[in-house]
Amino acid sequence: MTYEVLGIVSLAAGFLSAIAGSSGLIILPVLLIVGVPPQIALGTNKLYTTTSLITSALCFIRNGFFSPRFWIATSIATAIGTLFGVGLTQIFSNQTLKTLLPLLIAIMAIYLLLPKKPWKRLNPPATPKCRKGLAVSALLGLYSGFLGAGTGSLWTMIATSMFGKDIMEASAISRFMCFFSNFVALIVFVLLSQIDYSIGLILSIGGAIGAYFGSRLAIRWGAKFMRTILVSSTLVMAGNLALSNWI
Repeated sequence: MTYEVLGIVSLAAGFLSAIAGSSGLIILPVLLIVGVPPQIALGTNKLYTTTSLITSALCFIRNGFFSPRFWIATSIATAIGTLFGVGLTQIFSNQTLKTLLPLLIAIMAIYLLLPKKPWKRLNPPATPKCRKGLAVSALLGLYSGFLGAGTGSLWTMIATSMFGKDIMEASAISRFMCFFSNFVALIVFVLLSQIDYSIGLILSIGGAIGAYFGSRLAIRWGAKFMRTILVSSTLVMAGNLALSNWI
C-alpha cells in the first residue's frame, strides 16, 4: 500500500512540477511521513526530481523555449552552490533535520501562498553571465542542494524579473536549472549511499509520466493555464503540509 500511494503521489507531483515547480513540497513530507530518515529522504527526492525534471526540460528544449549553450556560466554557478548545499545536509544530525525540514517546507509553502506584487523587471534585463545573475544562481543552487522544495517557483520568479523572460521561457529556464542542480546533488548523494533506490524507482517512474503530460499541456495551453495551475498546485502543497503536521 505504501508503494502504491507513493506511485500516485509521484505522478501528481511530476505533473505539477512540470508546470509550476515545487514538487519537493509534496514528495519530501510524504517520505518523512512513511519513516524515511531525513538524509535518505533528501537523497531519494533528488533521484525522483532528476528523473522527472529531465523529461520536462527536454520537452521545453525540443520546442525551442530554452538553449542550454547560452546558460553554461549560470549552470556552473548553480552547480557550485548545489555542492555547498549538499554539504550542509551532512553537517546536521538526523534529529536536527527532522526538526528543521518540516519547518523550512512550511515556510516555503506559506511564502508561495502569500499574495505578491509583480516583481519589477530589470531594465535592461540581466544577462546569464553578469555577476548578479551568477550570484543569484549560486544561491538558488545552495538552497536546491540543501532542501530544494520550491526551487522551481523561485527560478521562474528570477527568470521573469531579473532576466526579463516571459512565463513560458522562464518556466523552461526553471525546469533546466532545477534538473541540473538536482543531478549534481544526486551524484553526491549516490557517492554517500544516501538513497533508497526501491522508493526512488517508484517515484521516478510516476514523476516522469506526470512530467511528460504536464509539460505538453503547459506548452499547448500557454501562460494563462500555467498561472492557474501554479495557484492550484500551491494550495494543494499547503494542504498536504497541514495534513502532514497535524497527523
